[in-house]
Amino acid sequence: REALIGKSDYDLFPKEEADYFTAIDRQVLKAGSLLDIPEEPIETKDQGRRSLHTKKIPICDDTGEPQYLLGISEDITDRKRTENALRESEEQYRSIFENAAEGIFQTTLDGKYVAVNPALVRMYGYDSPEDMIATITDIASQLYVDPWCREVFIRLIQENEEVADFEALVYRKDGSFIWV
Repeated sequence: REALIGKSDYDLFPKEEADYFTAIDRQVLKAGSLLDIPEEPIETKDQGRRSLHTKKIPICDDTGEPQYLLGISEDITDRKRTENALRESEEQYRSIFENAAEGIFQTTLDGKYVAVNPALVRMYGYDSPEDMIATITDIASQLYVDPWCREVFIRLIQENEEVADFEALVYRKDGSFIWV
C-alpha cells in the first residue's frame, strides 16, 4: 500500500503504459460510466508481465460531477495460462483424433455417435464423420451384426473402465461386414 498510495501512473509504469492508463481513466471520467476491460497487459515490479481484468467507474459528487475514479483489477494471468494450455491440449488431442490410423469414437450410452474420426469413417465405408453420425442413430441395431455385443461392450466399460481384446462383427455402410 505504501508503495502505491499517492503515486500516479507515471510513478509506477513506463511512460507508454502510463499514457495508456491515464487516457483510459480520462475516458471513464468523461463518459461518467463503467468501463469493463476484459484483459489488459501490465508490467509489474516483481512478477513481470501480467494480465488484468479491470473495471473502472467514476465516483461522483452530489451534483453528478466525477471526483474520483474507482478501479478494480483482478490478476487473470494464471487463468489465461491455464486456458491457453487447455486450448493447446485440445488442439493436440484433436490432431491425434483426426490423424490416428485407428478408428476412434465417442458415443452416448443409448447408442448415438457423438464423434468419429476419419479412420473409423473409412473403416465403415461412410463419406464423412457427419454422414456416419447422421446415419447411425442406434449403434446396437445398425452397426453390430449381433446387437447384444453392444450391451457386452458397455458392461465391460462399466465394470473395467476400459475394453481390451473385444471383437465384434459389424456392418459397413454398403451392407458388407468386417471384424473390429
